[in-house]
Amino acid sequence: DEHRTAILKGWSASGTGDGAEGMLFDVVPFMHASCYSGYGDDSNGFFAVYGRVFASIFDEEQEGKDFDINQSEGDARLVRDFGQCDEDWQTVATFYQLWESFSSEMTFAWADQYDTTEVDHRRMRRAMDNENRRERKAAKKERNETVVPLVKFVKRRDPRVAERRKTIEKERIEREQALKDEAVRKKREAAEARELWRQETAIDMTIMEQEDRIQGRIRLADLDDD
Repeated sequence: DEHRTAILKGWSASGTGDGAEGMLFDVVPFMHASCYSGYGDDSNGFFAVYGRVFASIFDEEQEGKDFDINQSEGDARLVRDFGQCDEDWQTVATFYQLWESFSSEMTFAWADQYDTTEVDHRRMRRAMDNENRRERKAAKKERNETVVPLVKFVKRRDPRVAERRKTIEKERIEREQALKDEAVRKKREAAEARELWRQETAIDMTIMEQEDRIQGRIRLADLDDD
């Protein structure tokens, strides 16, 4: 505990890395629904408990951050605030979008198996560095594979996400109903247009027949005169 901050900031464990991971915030106890009580505003509620959990992980990442990691401008960053039950959806969506792609930025120097400062031989030191990098990479992978499942666990139980799903499903049903109503309307209008065309055609035919009869009588009258 005395050297926790120093280790997180990059101090090597010099081969005494066993148990060093114990300094990391343990998320396992929070992957059980029994760790919170309801969805109220009390300190044991869902939002208060996981608000503390994500804040702890966030602060830990800031303490042990590896500033040598190359990151382009505009890269996604974690957000600390988990929010409350009445949080707007965009804020909630952004939170989960960032945390679901969690990748620790800590040095994981405590995972080192060798202290390269104790060796003068260049080849030996290079071999130690390679082994230390492998150990750090493995430790980082293990941390990522611990935090990401926690995020998914919380998301599945987040009432804000459930409410959003209901809203999306409702909107989908409304869109489908609107499309059906539009199809029925177009079909009805097409039927009405066909009926109107039929009536207009019948009227036109009647007029044409009457005109033909009149013209026929006129032609017969001309023949009589001749």
